Amino acid sequence: MRFFILLFSVITLVSCKVKNEVIRFQDELEFGGYCPDDGTCTFSVLSQKVLKVKKDNLGAIYPAIAEGNKIVLKFEYSRNEKPNVADASYKEQVFIELSVDQLEIETEVLKQVNILFARLCYCKGQTGYYRVRTGKLAIKKLLGETYNISLKFEVTEVPQVVTQIEQIFSLSS
Repeated sequence: MRFFILLFSVITLVSCKVKNEVIRFQDELEFGGYCPDDGTCTFSVLSQKVLKVKKDNLGAIYPAIAEGNKIVLKFEYSRNEKPNVADASYKEQVFIELSVDQLEIETEVLKQVNILFARLCYCKGQTGYYRVRTGKLAIKKLLGETYNISLKFEVTEVPQVVTQIEQIFSLSS
């Protein structure tokens, strides 16, 4: 049964292509936080978007990024694949939805912030999307449209590699 759930999740992720336009990808700012040595990390800012949390017919949640009036930050860690090993891909993602008029925030009450963590791998019974409820989020304005985000978090449902994100990002084009 778990195999069919995993198979359904993978097929859904691969076949459902949400039309999402990345307004700005942070090429001009290097990824500044912890990234495990065995992979690569990316960080992107999606302006004029919202993060909707949907449920599939099995009750599992998944993100849908749609047009809106907020900002969605997306962090992704992809482990380097081992050659000649089937089903060796491993990826973690973090989605954070922010209100444009409340970009500066500091809270340990993550239930008030829309944050999703994804563990995507061939990890029987330990893959999928999960709400982030435990941790600390701080976003501080630096200069102009430049901000610093610091997120330390824990997901209790599944093991995780990445437990913190530190990044400087810009909202200007």
